[in-house]
Amino acid sequence: CVMTTRSIVALRDVSFKYDISADSLFSGLSVSFSRGFSGIVGANGVGKSSLLQLIAGVVQPEDGVVQAEGKVIYCDQRTDDPPAELSAFLQDTDGEACALRGRLSVEDDFPERWSSLSHGERKRTQIAVALWLQPDVLAIDEPTNHIDSAARKLLIDNLQRYPGVGLIVSHDRDLLDQLCQYCLWLEPPDSILYKGGYSQAREQRELERETSINARDQAKRERHRLNKEMLRRRDKADSADSRKSK
Repeated sequence: CVMTTRSIVALRDVSFKYDISADSLFSGLSVSFSRGFSGIVGANGVGKSSLLQLIAGVVQPEDGVVQAEGKVIYCDQRTDDPPAELSAFLQDTDGEACALRGRLSVEDDFPERWSSLSHGERKRTQIAVALWLQPDVLAIDEPTNHIDSAARKLLIDNLQRYPGVGLIVSHDRDLLDQLCQYCLWLEPPDSILYKGGYSQAREQRELERETSINARDQAKRERHRLNKEMLRRRDKADSADSRKSK
C-alpha cells in the first residue's frame, strides 16, 4: 500500500444509532481529521468506539457521509482472536516486517500460543500487524488497557513512527498527550475538536466553559438590572399618575 500524501478522514452531517436504542449517538456530526494522531475523548457511553467503527466501516451511518481515503484498519479493544494476517506477517522477510517483529517482540510461535499469551503480547501483535499493513487510516481502541509499562512503552514508541491518519480512543491521558496533535471531545449533542493532546484540550475546554459561565452570569446580572430599572420606571410612572389624579 502506498500511503496517500494527503490522507484525510471526514464526517459530514453523520447521524447514527443502534437498533436496540431509541436515542441517537450522533446527530449531524461533522468533523475532519488530517495526518497525525487525534484522540477521541469523552465520558463512557458517548460513542467513542462507535465513531471509530463508523470511520472503519464496521457500522454504517443512518444519514450523512463518512469519508476515509485509502486503506483503513480498525484495532478492536478485544484481542480474543489473532489478526487474520498474522501468519503472513510472521513469514514476511522484508526488512520492515523484521524490524516491526523485533521492536514489538512478536515471536514466531505466537499463533500456536495465542490462547496463553498475555493481553499485552496480543495487543503488541495486533498493532504490529496493523502497522505492517501500512494503512492510510489507523483506528485503535484502548491500546494500553491491561498491559504492563514495558509493553506500553513499546507500543507508544512504534505508534509515534506511524505517518498516516491515526485515531485513538483511550483513557490513558499520558498516551494521548504523547501521541495526539488534536483531541475530539464528545459531549452530546456537542463535539469539539481541540488542538493538542488531552491536557491541552481539557485546558481549552475548561477555559471555554468558564468563559461561557461568566458570560451567562453577566447576562443574568444585566437582565436583573434591566428588570429593576423597568420596575423603578413603572413605579415612578404610577406615582406620577397618582398625583395627576389627585
